[in-house]
Amino acid sequence: MLYGSAHGVDASRHTTVSQNSPGIPGAGGAGDLFGGEVFLSDLNGDKKADLTVGAVYEDGGNGALTTLPSDGTRLTTTGSRVLSLPAVGISTAGAPQLGSIMAG
Repeated sequence: MLYGSAHGVDASRHTTVSQNSPGIPGAGGAGDLFGGEVFLSDLNGDKKADLTVGAVYEDGGNGALTTLPSDGTRLTTTGSRVLSLPAVGISTAGAPQLGSIMAG
């Protein structure tokens, strides 16, 4: 992730996150395509942009979403959550690829 301001992107301010980063629940696998789709939005109503990251091929194509909350100045893995289809009782028939398309 690159951070910016009203003056543009500041390449010296960056963070690298993967499914294996401390604070991210679960573990990444080869070919999960973590970060294939990303979306910034205020998920908890605190007026700070949180990041939703798709992992389209998680669990053989079922897909998963990981949320990274913002502390107001940067995104953090502290308090991150993962949402998968089986966890919420949605069928995985046909490899639905949760997180393959995100729009606001």
